[in-house]
Amino acid sequence: MGYLALADGSIFEGKLIGACQERIGEVVFNTNMVGYQESIVDPANYGKIVVMTYPLIGNYGINIEDMAGSKPCLSGLAVRELCEIPSNWRATGNLGDWLKEQNITGIANIDTREIVKILREKGNMQGKICTSLPSKQELASLAEYKDMDMVAKVTCKQLYTLGGQGVRLAVIDYGVSNNILQPLLAQGAQLTVLPASVSAQEVLAGGYKGLILSSGPGNPKNCIKQIKTVGQLIDKLPILGIGLGHQILALATGGDTYKLKCGHGGAQSVKELATGKLYMACQNHNYNIHPERLPKGAKVSFVNWSDKSIEGLEYENGNFSVQFYPYGGAGPNDAEHLFKKFMEMVK
Repeated sequence: MGYLALADGSIFEGKLIGACQERIGEVVFNTNMVGYQESIVDPANYGKIVVMTYPLIGNYGINIEDMAGSKPCLSGLAVRELCEIPSNWRATGNLGDWLKEQNITGIANIDTREIVKILREKGNMQGKICTSLPSKQELASLAEYKDMDMVAKVTCKQLYTLGGQGVRLAVIDYGVSNNILQPLLAQGAQLTVLPASVSAQEVLAGGYKGLILSSGPGNPKNCIKQIKTVGQLIDKLPILGIGLGHQILALATGGDTYKLKCGHGGAQSVKELATGKLYMACQNHNYNIHPERLPKGAKVSFVNWSDKSIEGLEYENGNFSVQFYPYGGAGPNDAEHLFKKFMEMVK
């Protein structure tokens, strides 16, 4: 027996799975039918309790070979029904056992549809997976909980290099996913992944030909040092920003960000304004670029076709960034050509 408590006072009773310990975090929902494994290890989910809207989770188990990240990052997982006997010849285990091994707490047998209705009406809010019925004091304290330094919790501790003898690129790790690195490696790039605390001087001293700003968790305005560093690298290197990196690049060039009511999780349709093409893109973010306070020298390149929020920017100096994930996993691969576009710009 366990409970998921929301900051608005709502309490949902269910069955604890995984580590069966109390966890606190921002409660968000994810609409993907597949991709629960990717969501669990996505560093952008650090500090979140992810509610999966698809009713059956775990049906294809866990496959260690397909890990998009090095370790689980979310605070908790909430599902309607947990499949304990997966059907997948490549599975190396089931979801419940793996959550326990990774010390991740989850809760099953709860009304995920009702939770999502609350979040869509009131917006994402703090919540807690509890082992016992929470008190009024515990519920009142949820709204005050904040984790300011999320990027520092997920970035690498020291630089490392991947790839062969191709063009040398730097990747600043705000919470990088393997799915960002693999398309660049497939094009022959040599990647040096740098900690989020890296200075502009250290980046320039590396002699890199291009810079990728990775995705990651949290409010971009809390990344004060990272914004300053990127600001010092403008016009010094070709830059591609993804997710949180897209937001940091915008803030470093005079733009502004705001928090979305519910955020974007799962597959979203985005429109490329230059061509009129629609793409399906995997997303995971709670913040966006303010349309009335764009960065200096930037124009909108992609918009979300559902709510018309900004999904991409292009800068006068050739740098560009996207809010969504251009890679395919877990999700569509429609926008993988953006990696090729960046490589061509670098060369």
